[in-house]
Amino acid sequence: MAASSTTLRRIGFTAVAFGLFVGGAELAARLYEYITYGTMHVDGAPIGLYGPPDPHGGRTLQPGASLEGSAGNIHVNSMGFRGVEISAQKPPNTVRVWCLGGSTTFDILATEDFNTWPAKLEAHLREKVAPVNVEVINAGIPGEHVNTNLRDLRRKGPGLSPDLVIIHQGPNDLRSIANQKFPPIFPKPSLVSGMSAYRVLWDFLPPPLPNNDWADRTLDVADMGELRRGIDNLVSEAQRQGALPVIASHGFAASKDGGDREAWWRLGRDARGYGLTPTGLVRAYEAMNGMFSDIAAQRGVPFVDLRNAVGTDPEHWGDGIHFSDAGADRAGRLLADALVDGNHVQVRRR
Repeated sequence: MAASSTTLRRIGFTAVAFGLFVGGAELAARLYEYITYGTMHVDGAPIGLYGPPDPHGGRTLQPGASLEGSAGNIHVNSMGFRGVEISAQKPPNTVRVWCLGGSTTFDILATEDFNTWPAKLEAHLREKVAPVNVEVINAGIPGEHVNTNLRDLRRKGPGLSPDLVIIHQGPNDLRSIANQKFPPIFPKPSLVSGMSAYRVLWDFLPPPLPNNDWADRTLDVADMGELRRGIDNLVSEAQRQGALPVIASHGFAASKDGGDREAWWRLGRDARGYGLTPTGLVRAYEAMNGMFSDIAAQRGVPFVDLRNAVGTDPEHWGDGIHFSDAGADRAGRLLADALVDGNHVQVRRR
């Protein structure tokens, strides 16, 4: 009897110690997230960044949101765009540029609002076309798709009168297309996967190994009809509003011929969400960018190849698909050069 009582006490002590350890680790991870990002996360979304869901689908940014942490600061203006306040009516002698997309346009890893590539585009354009004023609107919303970009452009574009619309989109739509073709089989959300400690640990671990069963999976232009129609609709809407649409290819950190190891190291975290191997994801991105180039040629609108212009130097990438500050500056400068060299930065009278 005494032995059984001792065993039970040991089990109880171990359970309590384990619970305290897990609780302490979770508390420390939450504190780490708050210090790093200026907020907590629920279901992968930072608290305070998003406004109420749009009744027609898609996300909105919370006007006036401010997230300040050691990894960077994010501010959303009163119109729901990342960055400084702008007037509802375009000032005289001003070129307005509307940059649309998801997290890679919002520039989620930029350390400050002025370090995003749309902000860098504004700064470099102002240097080149003074005394003409330039305002660049960062209309990117993390997680958003082409159709919700189209909705936002239709709603807000006419009042803000953009002269150029930069279409920098693709990853979220491509993931949705991939998930339709390759229905994902991932573990259901659990108590563990929802913990801050799990997210923090995941960020410090190497990318997951490729799933060899997916080696023959491919995603090509034939699968991207819906995305193609979405980009085409964005071009048409920009033109309808009297703006010049500009299509930009989408960069990523792995080179085309870098091999399986480089693709795994650079894109291993992202590839799982597409149900593809990292090498398969490289091929899918290349096919998507080729499609973007074809659309631009067919519609007779400018195409800027950011993919090849920014390149794959690790200095330019914060992760597999999001720029570092250095990469954002390079992307903004290259876009500014392309727009000015093509004589596309003009105040359009409407």
